[in-house]
This record gives sequence, structure tokens and C-alpha cells, in this order.
Amino acid sequence: MNNLQQNITEFVQANNLRKNLATLILIFIALFLIAKTVLTYKQAVSYKDNSTINYISVSGKAEKYTVPDTLTFNITISEEGKDVSEVTIKAKAKADKAIAILIANGVEKENIKLENYNVSDKYENISQPCAYPQNVKMMTAVSYPCPTNSKIVGQILTQTMMVKVRDIEKNADNVKRTKIISELSAENIKVDGFNFTVYDMEAVQKEIRDEAIKNAKEDAKKLARSLGVRLNELSSFSDNTQPAYPLNGGTTYDTMSVKSARSNMAPVAPELTPGQEKITSNVTLTYSIK
Repeated sequence: MNNLQQNITEFVQANNLRKNLATLILIFIALFLIAKTVLTYKQAVSYKDNSTINYISVSGKAEKYTVPDTLTFNITISEEGKDVSEVTIKAKAKADKAIAILIANGVEKENIKLENYNVSDKYENISQPCAYPQNVKMMTAVSYPCPTNSKIVGQILTQTMMVKVRDIEKNADNVKRTKIISELSAENIKVDGFNFTVYDMEAVQKEIRDEAIKNAKEDAKKLARSLGVRLNELSSFSDNTQPAYPLNGGTTYDTMSVKSARSNMAPVAPELTPGQEKITSNVTLTYSIK
């Protein structure tokens, strides 16, 4: 009897264990299905929200006229000689003279920069004596070509320096621009490449761009009010700020004009005026709206 009771008890316990395991498995399956359903729903809602986001774009513009404060120009020295030593000595003497003229007329030495220095061979075509074939009459021999050969006869040195004059209006009394041109040209030194620029162009462009952005933001708020919507996040930004190009003085005062005028009077250099530069900024702001 005791054995029967024990068997019945073990059977009941085993049966309860199987039922508990089955229940746990069903609970885990139910939780998994619920979690998957919730995730699928969130993804569907997220996709729906993203697909229905609306945007508005506004443009802002600003412009400013600024007076250039920096003048740059080039001076070129060219010398010829029989060898490198000779042309180097000649070019150095002329370069020293050019620098002395610049400094004497108010240009700071640190604003004189060597841009190019080149030494090349000077060639000359040498005609060779004609070699007439034997037993050929002179009249016939004239039609035979006489050979020519290129021969190195010396060296050419070319040196270019860039000169920068800052605060041109402030230093107008100290830096004699036209006097510099006249004195350099009188020494057979070519002066050209005049450009007027703004020294700190990035700062000026930033100022104009900030103003354009401010204008675009104000227009965005007005447009949102008119549409009855609210601005959300800034989605994109594009900038089309136009850099100001250097103003070219348009003058080349070289040694040719000096040579033609030297016999009568000292060369007269043109007056250089900086004028104005127009800087324009165009920006586009894109906002998501609610």
C-alpha cells in the first residue's frame, strides 16, 4: 500500500512539472510575439512619420561695398652676361637698388618677397661656311643651303619680386606709389601686375555671410507664420558667398616707355586709385516644419 501511494505521488508531481514547463514555454512564446508586434508597430509609425515630414527653404542675401586696403605689384629684373657669375652680380646690384628705392618710399622690407629667380642659357644662331661640292659651278652652288648651329653665348637671369603695401590710404603720405613706379622704371626695372585687395578678406566675407543668414532666418519665421506652421530643426545649409576679385590697376610701366622718354624728361607714372569692391553672400536655409 505504501508503494502504491508513493507511485501516485510521484506521478502527480511529474505531471505538475510537465504542466509548469508547458506553461512557461507558452508564456515565453507569448512575450516574444508581443515584443515583435510592438517593434513592428514602432517601425511602421517611424516610417510613417519620416515619410510625412515637410520642409521649407528660404534664401538670404547680403552685399557690401568695401574699399581695398592693400596694393600689390611685381617688379622684374632681367640681366644678360657671358656667364652665371656676371649676370648674378649685375642682377644683385639692380635688386639692391630696387629694394633701396622701395624702402626709401615707405615700403616695409618684410613686404618685399622674392617670387621667381631663374637663370637660363642665351643662344645665338651661328652660320657655318658653305661647303661647295667639287666640279660644281658657282652659280649652281648658290642653291645649296648653308647650315646654321645654335650656340650658347651667355646667360640670362630673370628675377621677380612681389611688393605689398598695406593700409594704402593710411600710409598715402609715407608710401609714394607713383614715385616708386617712376624711380624703378628709370632704372630699367619693369613694374606691373597692380592689384588692389582687402587684406583680411575672410573677416569681411564672414561679416556679410552672417548678415545673409540673419536675413534668411527672419524670412523663415515670416513664412512659417504665413503658412500656419512651426519651424523645427535646421536640416541643411548652403553658402554661395562670392569672393571679391582683386582690382587690376591695368597699368604696365616698363622699360620701353622709359627709354622713349629718358632723352627728354623723367617718366611720369600713372596715378593709381583703389576704387571699391562689391562682396555678395547668398545662403539657403532648409527647415523641417511641424
